[in-house]
Amino acid sequence: MADGLDQFASWGDGVRPSAPVATREVPTTRLRSMSPRHWLVVAAVAVAAAVALVVALNQSGSATSSAKPLTGTNFATLRPNGYRLAITHPVAGVTIYQLTSPASTQVPQYIQGPPPAGVIDISIQTLPLALAEVRDPVAATQTPLQLFANAVTEPSGSTEIVPSVAAHATTLNPLPAAAGSFSYADNGVQNVQSDVVARNGLTIYGVELDTAPALVAQGTSAMNTILSNWEWIGSSP
Repeated sequence: MADGLDQFASWGDGVRPSAPVATREVPTTRLRSMSPRHWLVVAAVAVAAAVALVVALNQSGSATSSAKPLTGTNFATLRPNGYRLAITHPVAGVTIYQLTSPASTQVPQYIQGPPPAGVIDISIQTLPLALAEVRDPVAATQTPLQLFANAVTEPSGSTEIVPSVAAHATTLNPLPAAAGSFSYADNGVQNVQSDVVARNGLTIYGVELDTAPALVAQGTSAMNTILSNWEWIGSSP
């Protein structure tokens, strides 16, 4: 994706700065196979004393004439047409809504890095602010753009990291948010990752797209279905 094309412009506000996304060093404690999307789980697991409880919901998601409603923790949106859905609760308070394109035969749990060949993967993650503060002690005072800088990174060992849309402030109907996109190679597999981070009350929300470069247009369309139809249901406790 060329740097001048901002796939986030169809639903959010804000001007993309000309400066590229600054790469940051991955902490040495980060699991090598950890997917970028699971920064939420990293913080939660750090304070979990028990084995994580995982509850999965796998729906067939057969294609219909319109997108299906998707209601989550203090939000509602539309699920892209034909996408399968799995909902997991790794630890108390953390929820991951994972959507995979119709090409997938089932929803893999915890896709790490690039999804399987031919699959578009979109995840919505919610994390209590208190858990985010375990990793980022000043999270409560940060803007979404500042949270984005700490939350979004590439898997350890990735190569060919190229920013495509610089991290920038935007809105998510109508709350402040941050968005950005970059590509990388993980064990030789190319992946394009786009992220949106927002906060509602005492909960942080992340929406992430991962897919191969050839499927970026399709993936962006599906992600925009979610974001352009996003509605907040009250304020997160």
